[in-house]
Amino acid sequence: SRKEHARALLGAFETATKGEQFSASKGIEAATKVLLGGGDDDAARLAAAEAAAEADESLRSGDHIPVELDEFGRDMNMERRMMVQKGTAVSDIASKAERAFSTRQEEIRLELKNVFADTDEHFASLSAVRNRLESWKASFSNQYDATFMGLSAPALFAPFVRLELIRWDPLASQSFTKHQWYSLLFDYGAQSPECDPDHQVIPSLVAQIVLPWISDIVRDVWDPTNNLSLSLGGQNVSSALQQCRALSSAVADVLVHYDSGNKTSYKSVCTLLDAISDKLGDAVTALAVDTPSWLPSAIAVTERAQLCRETLFERATALLSCVCCFADVLPGANVDGLVEPLSKTVLQLLRSYVASAPACADKASQVCAALGSASGTGGSALRALLESVRDLLLALNRNERSVSTALAS
Repeated sequence: SRKEHARALLGAFETATKGEQFSASKGIEAATKVLLGGGDDDAARLAAAEAAAEADESLRSGDHIPVELDEFGRDMNMERRMMVQKGTAVSDIASKAERAFSTRQEEIRLELKNVFADTDEHFASLSAVRNRLESWKASFSNQYDATFMGLSAPALFAPFVRLELIRWDPLASQSFTKHQWYSLLFDYGAQSPECDPDHQVIPSLVAQIVLPWISDIVRDVWDPTNNLSLSLGGQNVSSALQQCRALSSAVADVLVHYDSGNKTSYKSVCTLLDAISDKLGDAVTALAVDTPSWLPSAIAVTERAQLCRETLFERATALLSCVCCFADVLPGANVDGLVEPLSKTVLQLLRSYVASAPACADKASQVCAALGSASGTGGSALRALLESVRDLLLALNRNERSVSTALAS
């Protein structure tokens, strides 16, 4: 259900961004042609507006939405294309996806209430099972040990943990360490010697259930490019940055229960970290592809291009913030490998504002804010980006002073 929901929201995001970029590029083409042909700004501005309007009209056909077939040969984007053809707003497409997910979520919640409806009360809750095992161990410790109950306890607790995790979204909710199952089992076996298997109940559950659950969410649901709050005018969905903060927190809590020196057990953690790096890397590449090299003079007379550039810049700074969220979770080399190509896109967009010193300074401050505290402790790529921003501002400031001096003389 979450996977279908994420796919629908991503479709709405792509419809918004691709449509915006298509209209902007057509406006830029028209404006550039006029300017290079010797026309003035007013003529270029009129040509850009007319071209953008024609592009908007062609978008209503839905041809810009690609055909994507499932395993049965059905076009999964057919409904999305039909809604665009009917003139349905992108925000309405996202809202429909939200309503469908909320309805299904409520149905699942009602079903979950009956999972243990026919179970004996002594085994129908996590607290009851925990109390029963603790009582057994306190009264008959030899039998408890002889039946290897310390090794079997995680399997008995697992159904209750899964039941609670079904309702948990690692991209939006508080970390699993705040869950009831974690609190109930945190001190399980606390009175036993450290060699007792009961000391490993929480780490076992994290490895067997929590880590795979987070991995599935990362693989099938999470998309750091899907910043709907930017593209759809503040829809009531988690922004990419909010999702990254929640995910980073959850992964950090997982790492607490793992020994990085144990290569065998740590392999699954490395797989998760690699999946996060890959998803962020895909987002960095997608942003670079979506960022065009337009003439600043053409942007100045094309309103749609200015809006598109603003969206791209906000996407870039949001993605930079997302990468910085994982600075303390991912290996430093992975973070540098993400920041280095992302820096090129950020600086390309930042330089497109140099025609206006105040605007460029404002955008530079947004880049610095996106870096946040990570710039002081991060790798060489983060520091290099910060230095490049400072150099750009210094050059811009010197240019402003020279122009002022020339005017005064």
